[in-house]
Amino acid sequence: MAASNKIVSNKGQAGSAPPFDHNNPLTTRGIRLPAENAGLSFQVHECGAFVHKSDDWDYRQVVSPFWRLYCDAQPGCAVIYRGQRVELGPTRAVIIPEQVPFDCASRKGIPHFWIHFSIDYALGSTADAPLILDLDVPMQGVFSTLRHAMDVPAPRRGALAHLCAGALHLCIAQISEHIIPRPATPKLRTLLDFIDHVLDSGISNEILAARASLSPGAFLRWFRRETGVTPAAYVMGRRVREACRRLAFTDATIDDIASAVGFADRHHFSRVFKQRMGCGPAQFRKEPGASPVSRGRIA
Repeated sequence: MAASNKIVSNKGQAGSAPPFDHNNPLTTRGIRLPAENAGLSFQVHECGAFVHKSDDWDYRQVVSPFWRLYCDAQPGCAVIYRGQRVELGPTRAVIIPEQVPFDCASRKGIPHFWIHFSIDYALGSTADAPLILDLDVPMQGVFSTLRHAMDVPAPRRGALAHLCAGALHLCIAQISEHIIPRPATPKLRTLLDFIDHVLDSGISNEILAARASLSPGAFLRWFRRETGVTPAAYVMGRRVREACRRLAFTDATIDDIASAVGFADRHHFSRVFKQRMGCGPAQFRKEPGASPVSRGRIA
């Protein structure tokens, strides 16, 4: 049967509930969701499945500028946080927020699964430790489907992206109280988007104040009230975070990355990067998941 654009209406039905306007997504029967729910979005960087050939996932003080999710098909691997060992396996997902240090341990023959992702606008995140989710049978099935989707010779990357996003949404729904973002007004959201698009250029307070239609003094007070940090600290944090992403996921040279995120030269970039991440960019690229603990926090 061919599809049609037939307009359905229940207006005028005797004894029925009040008529619906089928052009309006809001009804009187559903639960109206907050407009800001779109602010908690994420970017999936990578999903992976790997069978350990040895104890090749034994690192100490792993810290990254992105979030990680682990859910293994079999027990045997573990993450360790402040001396507490958290076993991985098919009935448990472990989410590790950005900048949270942990140790990890593996065992030969164990199939390991991960998703690396970043949460946008999580300026008010309260997650400062690994988050552990006990998975019910349907959720176990979601991750089983993901792992099987990666077993085919040439996985469909578009389908994998949707599957990963779906799994993350289901997990985040269970732990949303830990990652509630600070409410971002449309004005702030527009400004943060602007910053992300001009990281390679000079971003002065005067330029940002003009974009926000505020005087420089009023802008400084407003931005700090909205984000909890100064504009300079936020911009530097975004530059370092974007540099981390490019070091981990692209083949661009360190000089090109330094220029692309707004540093005058590699020397300045390396000095700031080491201050914030605890190691230089070359070391981070060599072992992006095993850099020393950063004393600074990337916004």
